[in-house]
Amino acid sequence: MSNFQRIGEVTRVTTGLNMVDVCTTGITVPITGVPRGGTTMVAAVVDALGVYLGPPEELEKYHYEDQTMHSPYLDTQRKGVLIRNARYKVWGWKDPAGVFPIQDILPDLRNPHPIIVTRDAVAAAQGEHRFDIEYGVEKPRTQAELIAQVGRWSHALLDFAATTRYPTLLVSYERAMRHPEMFIEEVANFLHIKLTQDRRQRARKRIAPQGGYLIPDSSPTVSIKLENILWYYINLDTRPDRREHIECETAKVEIKAERFNALRKENYDGPPENVAKMQATPNTIGNWLSHTAMFKMAARTGRIIGVLEDDAMICDDFVDRLRYVEGHFSKPWDIFFLGGTFHDDPGGKWHPKIGRDFELTNVDHVVRVFGAFSNQGYLINPGSATKVLDRMNDVMPESTGSDHALIQIQPEFNCFCFVPGMVFQIDGPSDIGEGITKFSNFLKMGGYVWADKLEDFNFFEWKERVQQ
Repeated sequence: MSNFQRIGEVTRVTTGLNMVDVCTTGITVPITGVPRGGTTMVAAVVDALGVYLGPPEELEKYHYEDQTMHSPYLDTQRKGVLIRNARYKVWGWKDPAGVFPIQDILPDLRNPHPIIVTRDAVAAAQGEHRFDIEYGVEKPRTQAELIAQVGRWSHALLDFAATTRYPTLLVSYERAMRHPEMFIEEVANFLHIKLTQDRRQRARKRIAPQGGYLIPDSSPTVSIKLENILWYYINLDTRPDRREHIECETAKVEIKAERFNALRKENYDGPPENVAKMQATPNTIGNWLSHTAMFKMAARTGRIIGVLEDDAMICDDFVDRLRYVEGHFSKPWDIFFLGGTFHDDPGGKWHPKIGRDFELTNVDHVVRVFGAFSNQGYLINPGSATKVLDRMNDVMPESTGSDHALIQIQPEFNCFCFVPGMVFQIDGPSDIGEGITKFSNFLKMGGYVWADKLEDFNFFEWKERVQQ
């Protein structure tokens, strides 16, 4: 529930106009103001709250400006809107050049929630004057010219805010710097984002005490090394048969995995509406709690957590494949799946928005996945665990389980999968649903799903086919 009134409420930091208490659709967040007016600081905070503002490498290089949405060509922007709408429920971009660049694209946006940043005109003009000097502008604008220009920009911004029908947040840069905690809370309310303690801390770190913004701390670079992985298998105390199975599998490949006593639906004490879609198979709730506990474990220990379900079937050359990953894979990663069920043909897809489930990388046997059901075995980067967990909790009310939640958020993270899968699931009585679960049916999708030995699957033949 928003703290704003529907008509708008002036707070110590921001002013909300045309506010709504509930938002059930996606949100698009154009952030604008005047050059040198504080838009980058605001964008840095919005980014820290989990809103996609563009490719990370562009945000750092171009002061939080997505080059696609910053394009002067409307057709380029429109294509960018379609792609981002498909991938992200909440997204936005920053354009500090006043309201004019965003007005033409507004009708194409899904549920626009503009954020308009205002700043003392003299300070903004001085910032522009320093820009002219530092960048060697041949004829620097005078202070008088710049103050007049900033005045025109500011008038247009406020006129837009006063007349638009869209929910709009007016931010006072000076007040935001004086009251950063309140500012962060009000932005989160405006965007209908749950402000967890971790998000609050990340956002606070983006605001420089002396003014401006700080480059975000990147997730710790964590190399996948077999010796650094802390392994757990998830097992209900009512399934000693599964415990015996998984302990035989881990012993076969000589990895030591600790048992995690699986949680049950009775352990859930959150809002009932968050698990409404899981009630058809209530034990799904316990499965959710068990998997999210693994992400909490990674965040708490600072170790890579290897997760195995107790019905996992592990390939014979498991250690050799992990050693291959260790020696060849060095990309930034959040989750590394040890196998996955995804479509490798254009005619099928799990993910309803992306239109494809995976893409090849420059590392043979490793693909980036956008829509893979892969809960049977995966690695968690401890530096990313809390971010992933926050997003899982965001989509929890619309999820039918933890695997479904990961499907929804995979495109937002760096998720990879080994091909062919080194972990699969055996057929047997289900602890979640009723009857026998026939995981073997998924093997019909192709040999890339699972191979007991690496040489049993011709990766390069498969790679050539999917490239075509």
